[in-house]
Amino acid sequence: MAYRPAVGSRSFGVIPMSMSTVETTPGETTPGELLAAAHGSALAVILAQMLEDAGTPVRELVVETTYEFHGDWYEVGRVEFHVRVRFTDDPDLPLHQLASAALDRCAESLGVIRDKVAMSVSRAI
Repeated sequence: MAYRPAVGSRSFGVIPMSMSTVETTPGETTPGELLAAAHGSALAVILAQMLEDAGTPVRELVVETTYEFHGDWYEVGRVEFHVRVRFTDDPDLPLHQLASAALDRCAESLGVIRDKVAMSVSRAI
């Protein structure tokens, strides 16, 4: 019988896991998807806290995370974060600078290789 890896937590039930770096099967997750979810949510939490500390809570904060892998062993080629922030009004705030500082904290705490990371930031009212 072949071993079928799976992942689960208190937040979601057991999900079958594919070890493919290029193709995914519906209903299965991959280590890359799990990394993207972990790092994207960490960046969102860190940035939200920094914005709140600056006196500018946001109405909506979305972080889309994409990982690019090379080879069969999940060697990270590139990580992209797309950050979109929707404010209630338009604050005079250096959003890109705050997002970059949040990304630095995220990279340091989660071990993301910073020179392989790209980020875009946009704001809306």
